Amino acid sequence: MKLTPLEIKQHQFDKSLRGYDIGEVETFLALVASEVEQLHKKNGELQEQIQSLNKRITHYEKVEQAMHETLQTTKESVTQKMEQARNEAKTATDRAYMEAERITQEARQQRSSIRQEMIRLLERRDEMIQSFQQFLENNTSMVEKFAANKFHIFDPIEESNLSVSNSNEVGQDKEGSPSASDKSIKEDNISNDTEPSDAFNNDLKEESKSNSSRKMKNSTNSILDDDDFMNTFLDELD
Repeated sequence: MKLTPLEIKQHQFDKSLRGYDIGEVETFLALVASEVEQLHKKNGELQEQIQSLNKRITHYEKVEQAMHETLQTTKESVTQKMEQARNEAKTATDRAYMEAERITQEARQQRSSIRQEMIRLLERRDEMIQSFQQFLENNTSMVEKFAANKFHIFDPIEESNLSVSNSNEVGQDKEGSPSASDKSIKEDNISNDTEPSDAFNNDLKEESKSNSSRKMKNSTNSILDDDDFMNTFLDELD
């Protein structure tokens, strides 16, 4: 049974002989009532604290639940983002690989086309070189013949001079025949005049052959240099 401080104070005891001192009993009851009253107040305060703590606990539980839900949502979101990032990375990698394969294939095709074109050009160049060499050989032969013949154009003049000399001799025979020694001197002079001309012609022939050989050698060296360059270029294409 619960007793309030007021009930303790107003409680009446029956009187009897040789009983307790009424003043002491009332004083004690007042003291007990005061203590009970304090206990009631303390209990009330504790109840309020308990309620406050319960509210706080409830709040913290709600916060914990919200944090748990947020954490779970974040975890799911992170998992989803990671999966999406993996898919995007895989897609980008596949796209880059396909693009690299395409570029590599185009480069190979271009290299093959360039190589075929270079081979065709080299074959065409070889044909042109052969034609040019044949042209040089033919024209060199013509030049040599021309160089050999152009200095003999003076021979008919010498023959005509001889004809004139003979006609003069005939005239002199008519007027007065020269001696055999004079004829011998004239023939020696004519032979001496023709000998330097033949030597000069031979020197010019040798010089023309030397120049032609030198030109052919330079052309051949230039062609060989071009071949080395083209072979190196084709090796790099491989």
